[in-house]
Amino acid sequence: MKKAAEFIEYYRKEIETAKRFNHLMKSSADQRAQPSAKDLFEYIMNSLKYSFAGKQKLTFMALLLFNRWNEEVNAKYQISDPYKINMTVESIFYEGNQLGV
Repeated sequence: MKKAAEFIEYYRKEIETAKRFNHLMKSSADQRAQPSAKDLFEYIMNSLKYSFAGKQKLTFMALLLFNRWNEEVNAKYQISDPYKINMTVESIFYEGNQLGV
């Protein structure tokens, strides 16, 4: 159980501190636009560090990134409603399953 908690914490910190993810938060807030599942995966896979990661890890990171967006950007600007949030989460799972990795 400790290893799982460490895994989650490592990637949560990565999502919170990486410049490319901070850029996503800023551009989304500036444009008042919700990122799509594809946008999230592109931001993650744009890094050499994650370009060879497996589907499960990439999907997990996309969910963490979308959660950060929802808590930081959507909570402040009310860009998306609960239905759109739910649809995006479903899309993350679908897109993650379609990844060719």
